[in-house]
Amino acid sequence: LRTPTYEELKALPVLDAVIRETLRMHPPIHSIMRKVRSDMPVPPTLAAPSKDGTYIVPAGHFVMASPAISQIDPSQWAQADRWLPERWNDTDGEAQAAFKLYTDENGEKVDYGFGAVSKGTESPYQPFGAGRHRCIGEQFAYLQLGALICTMVRRVEMKLVAPFPGPN
Repeated sequence: LRTPTYEELKALPVLDAVIRETLRMHPPIHSIMRKVRSDMPVPPTLAAPSKDGTYIVPAGHFVMASPAISQIDPSQWAQADRWLPERWNDTDGEAQAAFKLYTDENGEKVDYGFGAVSKGTESPYQPFGAGRHRCIGEQFAYLQLGALICTMVRRVEMKLVAPFPGPN
């Protein structure tokens, strides 16, 4: 029972899905607040439409986004209130689409001193924030969570209780 290597941890898709789904339902940040520096139009899909279908947040006001809300929004996620790690393995599902927007491999990258990352601001999945204020410890957190879960699974003896309960 040796300690898994970094490469081995990164090659565990079920572990990755468990971590992402847990962070989707229980993000480490609950809200992100920003001061609006210039009038900001909000598309009608995200706000109550005005006469022309766009709501304007005036400069000087504050806006708040909440990953705790967007990550369980039923208009973005199928069965949003259920913990379903397998959603991350569906290559055509909403979870992978959200993650692709978050990581945006082909989009604009920004290096804030800890390696180039996508802005990720268009994604409904933002467990570590987005844009220039995105958490610099994000990659370390994923690695640390993976190492902790692997250690627990390897060291804790688990048994099924008889009789095994059937599906509800």
